[in-house]
Amino acid sequence: MRISHQAIYHPITTIMVALGLVLFGIISIPRMQVDIFPKVTLPTIAVATLYPGAGPEEVESEVTNPLEKQLGTVNNLKNITSRSSEGISVITLELEWGSNLDAIASDIRDKLNMVETFLPQEVQKPFVLKFSASMIPIVNLVLRGKLAPTELQEIANDITVRLQRLNGVAAVGTAGGLTKQVQINLDLSEIAKRGINLDQIALALKAHNINFPVGTINTQNQKYLIRVIGQFENLDQIKNVIIGKNASSPIFLKDVAEVNWGAEEQKNYVRVNKEDAIFLWVQKRPDANTITVADLVKKEVDNINRTLPPSVNLEIFWDSSESIRRSVRNVITNLILGGLLAIFILFVFLRRFRPTLFVAFAIPTSIFFALFLMYLFGFTINILSMAGLAIAVGMVVDNAIVVFESIYRHRETGAPPFEAAEIGTTEVATAITASTLTTLAVFFPLLLIRGFLKIMFNELSWAVIFSLSASLGIALTLTPMLASRFLKLYPINTQKGFLGISERLYKNLENFYEKGIRWALAHRKTIIWGTLGLFLVSIALVPFLGMEFIPEQQTRFLQVSLEMPKGTNLEKTNEAILQLEEHLFSRWHNEISDYSVEVGEATSIYQQIFGIAGSNFCELNVILKKEARDKLPQIISDISKKTAEIPGLTIRSIGRGGFTRMFAGAPIQVEIIGHDLQIAESLNNQIQELLRSIPEVTALRSSWEKGDPEIQLVIDRVKAGSCGLTPYQIGSVLRTQLAGSTPSYFRIGGKEYDIVLRLKKEQRKEVSQILNTVINSPAGTVLLKDLVKIKTDIAPLYIEHKNNERIITITGEIIGGSAGRVAQKINSLLKTIKTPPGFEIKVSGAYEQMLNAFKDIAFAVLVAIILVYMVMASQFESLRDPFVILFTIPLAIIGVIWILLITNTPLSIISGIGILVLVGIVVNNGIVYIDYSKQLQEKKKLPLEEAVVYAGKVRMRPILMTALTTIFGLLPLALKIGEGSELWSPLGRAVIGGMVIATFLTLIFIPTLYTTFEKMRK
Repeated sequence: MRISHQAIYHPITTIMVALGLVLFGIISIPRMQVDIFPKVTLPTIAVATLYPGAGPEEVESEVTNPLEKQLGTVNNLKNITSRSSEGISVITLELEWGSNLDAIASDIRDKLNMVETFLPQEVQKPFVLKFSASMIPIVNLVLRGKLAPTELQEIANDITVRLQRLNGVAAVGTAGGLTKQVQINLDLSEIAKRGINLDQIALALKAHNINFPVGTINTQNQKYLIRVIGQFENLDQIKNVIIGKNASSPIFLKDVAEVNWGAEEQKNYVRVNKEDAIFLWVQKRPDANTITVADLVKKEVDNINRTLPPSVNLEIFWDSSESIRRSVRNVITNLILGGLLAIFILFVFLRRFRPTLFVAFAIPTSIFFALFLMYLFGFTINILSMAGLAIAVGMVVDNAIVVFESIYRHRETGAPPFEAAEIGTTEVATAITASTLTTLAVFFPLLLIRGFLKIMFNELSWAVIFSLSASLGIALTLTPMLASRFLKLYPINTQKGFLGISERLYKNLENFYEKGIRWALAHRKTIIWGTLGLFLVSIALVPFLGMEFIPEQQTRFLQVSLEMPKGTNLEKTNEAILQLEEHLFSRWHNEISDYSVEVGEATSIYQQIFGIAGSNFCELNVILKKEARDKLPQIISDISKKTAEIPGLTIRSIGRGGFTRMFAGAPIQVEIIGHDLQIAESLNNQIQELLRSIPEVTALRSSWEKGDPEIQLVIDRVKAGSCGLTPYQIGSVLRTQLAGSTPSYFRIGGKEYDIVLRLKKEQRKEVSQILNTVINSPAGTVLLKDLVKIKTDIAPLYIEHKNNERIITITGEIIGGSAGRVAQKINSLLKTIKTPPGFEIKVSGAYEQMLNAFKDIAFAVLVAIILVYMVMASQFESLRDPFVILFTIPLAIIGVIWILLITNTPLSIISGIGILVLVGIVVNNGIVYIDYSKQLQEKKKLPLEEAVVYAGKVRMRPILMTALTTIFGLLPLALKIGEGSELWSPLGRAVIGGMVIATFLTLIFIPTLYTTFEKMRK
C-alpha cells in the first residue's frame, strides 16, 4: 500500500507527523472552554403581556386569544402554549431545534406591533424573552451580618453592582432583606376632611421633586447652562410640599400623612442554616463560559469581603462550576484509566513491552489529534465530548492490533522486517479500512437527525469520528514503520517463566477454540437455532427493563419547591417551613453541608412571569457533604414523608441537579385538552385520584388551581357615571390606598430610594375600612360603598392553552421507579376514564419526548445498518457476505438486554446511543474474519470449512484483543464511578454487554452461518 510504503521508508517524517499531532492536541487543550454539556440553545421564546387588574378569563379573551392567533403563524413553530392568570398573559412558543431564535424573535416583535392597537388600552406593551440555559444561576451567594435588614440590603445592592460589572455576567438577583424607602402613610380621615384627591398628592410630589434644565446664556467669555434645582434634599422638604389649599391657607403633606424613613413590608423570608440572610444569584451570558465566569465571581467575592464591615460576610453557597469540574475531571479520569486498561490487555496478549508500545502509540496520537480537530471546530471540553473520546479509547488500537498481528505472523514465516511490514499491512489494509468506515458510518445518521439528539450528541459523534479516523492513519503508517525497525522475534516455546506459561495457555485456548469451531460446524442447526432462541428469550425481557428519557444525574445539590394552599399568608407559610427546617436539621445534620430556604413572593422576573412564587410558596435548597452524596434518595424520601405530616404543605417539584426537566419537562405530565372548564375540572379530579394510587408517584400538581379568595367590588356604572367617575379612576385610587404607589424617588448620596404613598397600615386591614374610602369626584366627595356592590368569588388561578385549545396539565415526580414503567401504568389507568366528546387526554412531557427520541434513535440505527451494509458490500464485492455479518447486529442486542437487566439500568436515549455504537463495531471482527477466510479460499485454495477453521485460529488473537481492549477501555465509563457518571454509564454498559456476546458470535455463530450460506449457494 502506497501510504504504508512511504511511512516505512521515511521513518523520521512519520515520527515527526505523529509527534506534531500530539503537540497540536496538547496546545489545544488549555485553549478549549470547559463546561458540563455542549452549548445548547433552547428553542423556546416567551411573550409576556401585563394587563393590570384583569382576571384570568378577561386576560384570556382580551389578550391571549388575539395574540395566539397572530403568533401561530411564526416559522418553525412546533407548539404554542399559553397561560392566562391574574394581570398577565404568558405565551410560550416551542420551535424546532436549530431554529434561528434571533430572526424569529424579530418576526415575533413585528407581529406584536400589528396586533397591539387592537388590545385594551390598559394592556402594557408585550415583551419577548428568549429561553436559555444561562437563565440557571451558576453561583449562589449568601450575605450575612449583624446589621439591620435595610442596611444589609444596601450592602447587597452595592455588591450586585460590582458583580454585574464582571465580564460574562448577565444579571445578579437578590432575595431577602428589606429595602429602605421613604414612606408617606396617609390618614384617610384627614384626606376626606380636606377634600384632597390622591392624584393631587402624586402630582405634587412629582412636580416638587425635579431638577429642570431651562436653557443657556452666553456672556462675553463664557457659556452657562441654567438648571432649576428642585429635588428633595431631606424629609422636611417632603413634609412641607403643598398639596392643596383650604380657603386661603395651604395644605401641607404633613397635615394629611406621616412622612418617615422605613422598611418595605416583609414579602419573603430568606434563611441559610437557620440564620436570616440575603441570597444572591449570578447568571452568565449565553456566550460566556461557566467556569471562567465563576472564577471571576469568586475572585471578586474575596475582594468584596475585604471592604465589608467586620460583622458582615459574603460567602459562596453553591458554585455549579465545581460540579462541572468534578464531572469533566471524572470522565477524563475514566478516559485515561480506560486507555491504561486497554494497554494492559495489549500487554497480556503480546507479553512483551516493545510490541505493546508499538500498538499503544495509537491511543495518545489519536486522542490528541481528535482534541486538536475539536478545538478547530469550536467544541468544548464537556462530559459528552470526553465520553466520545472515552468510547474511542479502547477502539483506536483495533486497527493497529490487526496490522501488528499480520506483520508479526509474516515475520514468523521468515519474511525480512521491511517486507513483512509492507506485505502484512497491505494484506489487512482493505479490511481495517472497511471496519473503520463501518464504525464511522453509524455516527453520520446521528449528525443528520434534527433536534435534541443532534444538539446533545453532535460533539460526542465527532470526537469518535476524529479519533477513529486518526487511528486508521496511524495503523497504516506509524505501526508498520515501528514494526519494520524495532520488532524482534523471540523463541517463545523455549522460554520459561511468564512468556512460556502464557504461550502454552494461549495454545491451549487456540486448540480448545479449534475443537469448538469444528463442533459448531458439524452442528450448524443447533448453533443457529439455539442462538435464535436466546435472542427471542432476550427480546421477551425488554418490558422488564423499564425506560427513562435521560438518566437523572445525582449531585450533592437538591432543590425542592413547596407550597401551602392558595391564600395562605406569609407568616403561616413560614411557620410550616420552620417545622420542616427543624426536622431536616435534627435528622440529617451530619449529612447536610448547607441548606437555605426562600419563603414568600417572587424575587425575579422569571418567577413573576411564570407564577412560581407567592406568599404560600417556598424553595428549599440542600447541599450534601461529599461523603453523603449517596444519601440523596433517602433525604428526598424523608422530606416527602415529613411534608405530608405538616398540614397544608405539599411538594411542588423536586430537582436533583440533572437537566432532563430543562429539555422535556416534568417526569410525569398528563394533558387534558378541551374547552369546557367544568368538564375539564371534573376530569382533572378523576385523573389525580388515579395517579395517587401509583406508589412511585409523588408531588402531584395541576395547572387547574383555585386562585386566592377575592372580594369583588362590582361598580354601579350609572352611579359612578353620574359622579363623573370611571372604573379606572376608582381602581387607581384604591390601588394607591391599599397596595401603594411610587410617584417619585428620593435621591441622596448617589443612591435612590422609593417614595411610597399609601394609607396607614391600621386603616387598610378590614373590608369595612375599604368601603368607607372617600373618592373625590367632579361632583364632590362620595363613599366607595355607595358606588359598588360586594361579591366574593374564587376564580381559576390559571387558564392554559396548547395550540389554541384550553388545556389542564397535571405534573408529578417519580421516586423509586423508571419513568417508562410509571407512564405505562398511567396510560393503562387513563383508559378506564371515559373521555367526553371534544376532549383529549394524553401523557406528554418527558415520556412523549422519550418516545420521540427512541424513534429518532431507531431511525438512526436503521440508516446506520444500511450504511454498514453498503460499506461491506463494496469491500467484499458481494451482496450475500455482508448479509451474513449483519446478523451480528441484532444478536448483539442479547448482550445489551442482559447487562441492562443485571445492572438494573433502564433503557434510555443514552443506552440507545450505545446500541447505535454497537452497530458499527460488532461487525468489525466479522469483516476481518470473513475477509481472511475468502483470501484463504481464493489464494491458497483451501476447502471452505478448513479455511474457516484456519482463519478462526489465526484471527482469534486479534479478535479477542480488539474486543477486550474495547470492553476494558469502556469499563471505567460503565462502573458509575464519580459525579456525572449516571449520564454515560448506560452507554458503557450497553456497548460492553453487546461486545461480549458479539465476540462469541464472531468466533462461533458467524463462521457457522457463513458456511451454511456458502453450502446453500454451491
